[in-house]
Amino acid sequence: MRIASNFEPSEGTIPPKSKVRITFGVTVFVGGQIDELFMCDVEDLELPLGFEMKADAFGLNVAYLTPEEPSEKSTEVTDSDSLINGLYPLKALNFMDCRINRPLTKKFVLKNLSGIATKFNFSANDFEPLSHKAPV
Repeated sequence: MRIASNFEPSEGTIPPKSKVRITFGVTVFVGGQIDELFMCDVEDLELPLGFEMKADAFGLNVAYLTPEEPSEKSTEVTDSDSLINGLYPLKALNFMDCRINRPLTKKFVLKNLSGIATKFNFSANDFEPLSHKAPV
């Protein structure tokens, strides 16, 4: 399902020479181009009334970049990227010169480019060490 929509009221009677205000609500679940046609059957009219909804739906857009990288080389993850096992594929952060028992830090910026608030949580998924020092 790409969208969910509702009309309030969704049915009723229009008295002669009057009007009824309708509220249309829509929730979009998938980013991309939306092109939907909505119909309203009116008793004794040969053809239904209709209106078309055209929109570009934008979702979450998060990027990271390292201070060494120009901004155009940032890695962006958007809701339209393909999911692999429920996760977005990420490019690797490059840790060039790692030495045993020597701490190394890498700084980067995590930037939310969309108008949607989101939470983040970093964790190591493979081979998380019990300790950050080699055994003696």
